[in-house]
Amino acid sequence: MKNIIAVLNLTFFLISCTSNWQKYEIPNAIEISIPNVLEIRGGDSVYNELMDGLRDEYNPNQVVKIGKSELIFQPKGTDNQEISATEDVTRILVKHFKIDSNSFPKRNFKMSKADLVEFDEYFKIEGVKELKTLPFSLDVIEVFPSATGNINGMSYINSIYVGEINGYLSYMETYQFFNINEKVIISLTTGLEGKDKWIDIFKEVVNTFEFEEKK
Repeated sequence: MKNIIAVLNLTFFLISCTSNWQKYEIPNAIEISIPNVLEIRGGDSVYNELMDGLRDEYNPNQVVKIGKSELIFQPKGTDNQEISATEDVTRILVKHFKIDSNSFPKRNFKMSKADLVEFDEYFKIEGVKELKTLPFSLDVIEVFPSATGNINGMSYINSIYVGEINGYLSYMETYQFFNINEKVIISLTTGLEGKDKWIDIFKEVVNTFEFEEKK
């Protein structure tokens, strides 16, 4: 019963399962599948309590929140504090936003090269500023030019940057999708040295993403 309540409190449901992949849903919003080398962070796990405590200590305004529209996936065994898992800092975050107005682009939007340059310049100013609100000291070392593409009939913006956290180099990659009044960010954060293990897996995860309603 406790496990059922925990799942309901996170407002996602495991809606299908194969031997290697599990499909998750944010109700009335999105679906995404995750391989069995990853697990979703449990809301009542010891690890989650530690991370929430760290976030509260360093970020009292709760700028970064674990909410109903956010899923965090981590190496399998992290919740159980298995050493091989906890030593791997890899995380995949799926964040869904919904607004009242139809201010976001259509799901099959087009961007020019000039638009992408403007997007990158905005990130270098505002995005880096927001990263400073995270519960650790993050310095962005290199920002790569963003790119656009299409997955399952949906356009995306793909961004990659390298950061330093207390002397530790991190690789960060994000995909942004839009759907008139919805926005989804799917991001990978991992160690720079170990990124090759996770990049292809991350791309496969992104390829399973779908809006439940294509507007």
